[in-house]
Amino acid sequence: MTLNQLISSKNYSKAIKICEDLILEGQVNNDNSTRLTGLVYLIIIYTQQKDYDKSKKIIFDNFLEILNECKEYWTGKELIETCLFFNETSKAQEYNNAYLRYNPKDLKALLNKANILYLSKQYKAAFVVLKDINKLDSENDLVYYLLGLIHIALSNESKAFRCFERSFDLGNNKAIHEIAKLLFVRTGECDFENCTDCCCKGVLLKGIDGNFIKNNIALSTLVRHDNRNNCWSKININTKGYWVFECKLLGEANFCKGYENRPEVCHDYPSSILTTRSACSYHFELKNNIPKFKSKNTLNVILHLLKTYGYENEYKKISSDLF
Repeated sequence: MTLNQLISSKNYSKAIKICEDLILEGQVNNDNSTRLTGLVYLIIIYTQQKDYDKSKKIIFDNFLEILNECKEYWTGKELIETCLFFNETSKAQEYNNAYLRYNPKDLKALLNKANILYLSKQYKAAFVVLKDINKLDSENDLVYYLLGLIHIALSNESKAFRCFERSFDLGNNKAIHEIAKLLFVRTGECDFENCTDCCCKGVLLKGIDGNFIKNNIALSTLVRHDNRNNCWSKININTKGYWVFECKLLGEANFCKGYENRPEVCHDYPSSILTTRSACSYHFELKNNIPKFKSKNTLNVILHLLKTYGYENEYKKISSDLF
């Protein structure tokens, strides 16, 4: 199998051995191209394994060489992912821009650029890049999703709604959660003492890549990214292989012993009707003057969710006023 095939099949031990052989061969023969090939593929492997410390060391020790030698043919997804994890947006931007000078119409690299600008809070610049991508590919769900996030950051909820609606129609299921957050406002307070379905127990956590955690590397990475997440303790594995967690700071009568320093996931929970537990004392109310749906597909999904979660009045209002 080729090196690419080994990595694609997640046969990382053999792939790492080939990379180490390439690095050694390059050093012995004074062949910098061969050495860098081994290093670059090691970055890819370690990033896929979420072992960002190892990928960071390679990148930061060899950044200028990688920048000079690889910019014409490698988009640097893994390099950029590692840099962003350590908040090194300048390095991510420098590499991506260098690649784009040779490949100005590469959609993945353009999306990287827009995402880096968004994470750097350069919203207007990101907006311009996304508009350029849209001219090349008007059916890209990620473009509309990122545009929606930018509009939220700029407090343009109606425009954000339209972008998420379009993103969902193009196949991005994550957009429906953002739509639900735009339609409703959370009300009430946490009645933790009388809660029979405590949200600090039986928790599925998402890693920094947006996927549910199912190994120690992903958990360690999440804690490294935000140390407040060291409160979670694995208690089980569900049928899909995802780790199930319980908070170590949960005291008597469901009282949180670390409330003032709780993780972001706790602060925001529940963020929409999609994440509310059955016994939760929080409720969601439909906002006034919500946007009209242009997508029947999106509307039907929202109506289905309202019925599923018992929001009968909201179901009647949306179905009568907006359909």
